[in-house]
Amino acid sequence: MATHLVALRDLLSIFGAEPTSARVVTDGNLITGGGVTAGIDFGLTLLAELVNTEAAELAQLSMEYDPEPPFNSGSPLTADPDLVAVATKFMAPLLDAVRPVLSEPAVELCAMTTEAEAVLRGR
Repeated sequence: MATHLVALRDLLSIFGAEPTSARVVTDGNLITGGGVTAGIDFGLTLLAELVNTEAAELAQLSMEYDPEPPFNSGSPLTADPDLVAVATKFMAPLLDAVRPVLSEPAVELCAMTTEAEAVLRGR
């Protein structure tokens, strides 16, 4: 399972990941963040994982991270459907260009990862 910027989330399946709309996903030893502001959530989650919760909470307080967005359009789940359609149409050329470029390397990467995991597990 993984997350990414919503416009690119569907590309995760190319890498064998199950896309989700969560802002931060921890799946085994992988942590992913979706969206620009989710980068802060990702960083705090990673800090809690690598150091401890208190360190992450101190970092959050230090930057006064207490978001109150001025609009309720920060997610396709909450934005006006017409706005989501405009954003989707806007991003379509990028997705069309990126998908074929990623597909072949992704297949190779997934195969190498599977082989490496098997070696590490002594199979």
